[in-house]
Amino acid sequence: MTLDLRQLQIFRAVHRLGSVGQAARHLNLSQPAVSKTIKRIEEELEVPLFERQARGMVPTPYADSLAVHAELVSSEMDVAVETIRAMRGLSKGTVKVGATPSIISGALPKAIDQLLARHPGLSVKLVEGIEDQLLPPLLKGEVDVVVCGQMRRTLTLPVVTQTLFTDQVCVICSPDHPLRSTRAPALSDMLDYPWVLPGAENVMWRRLSDVFTMAGLKPPVATIETGSATFMKRMTERGDYLTFLSRTLTHDEERAGRLAVLAPSLTSWNRDVVVVRRAKGTVSRPAAALIATLGEVLHEIGINDASG
Repeated sequence: MTLDLRQLQIFRAVHRLGSVGQAARHLNLSQPAVSKTIKRIEEELEVPLFERQARGMVPTPYADSLAVHAELVSSEMDVAVETIRAMRGLSKGTVKVGATPSIISGALPKAIDQLLARHPGLSVKLVEGIEDQLLPPLLKGEVDVVVCGQMRRTLTLPVVTQTLFTDQVCVICSPDHPLRSTRAPALSDMLDYPWVLPGAENVMWRRLSDVFTMAGLKPPVATIETGSATFMKRMTERGDYLTFLSRTLTHDEERAGRLAVLAPSLTSWNRDVVVVRRAKGTVSRPAAALIATLGEVLHEIGINDASG
């Protein structure tokens, strides 16, 4: 059988809202029309999609499975529309991109600014999160592409990755931090100072923890825990705090003499930053234009790209 786009739209609304009534109001349809469509889909598929309960429509595993594909179909139709608009000169359209905090606080704002200056009719939808949080929206079609650190997990998912550049993550401090006067500060010396760090679920924290653990030391304990990379930088500038950040993120502050790298040989971590897209389907031209512009910005500020 073939489900048409109208049926998929109605199904998605009921699945998302959990109510025939709410779906009908959302789509400006009558409740009987929505109920009839759901029943017809169930008859065609020969499976129950929802359990009708007093508290609403509870999706069955069949419905959850169908919803994944329905969302992708809807996303691909959005891409098709965006592509046709883009063929008229990128005058309209929406760039839907997910990115990690280091990318959002680093080069991405400059890339978005340049893109919108070239194509003022575009708009941007930005989703921020750590790597693991960004993959579900990508797979559901809620974002077109994700820019994040390379993950082993992507090897098991229906996605394609393209290396954008290699980033260096280091212990960062203020230029006049006491440990800067020591030619070769040891890891144990760093434990005598306060740290501003993300939560333990963050990939950078896990990497830093591994460095200390492999040296037979307890990992640093965050005096201040925050998910804000901007706040990490501001606190580190102000005193004797240490943090662990991407140098793409600290590029401007290092050039201005407000931040510095501490003992890079001990703790530095080179990681590939990649663009991740769904293996099936296409990337909208607005999203492709943003990625190209991001590459230009990285080149301008001297960040090494994948092509060397």
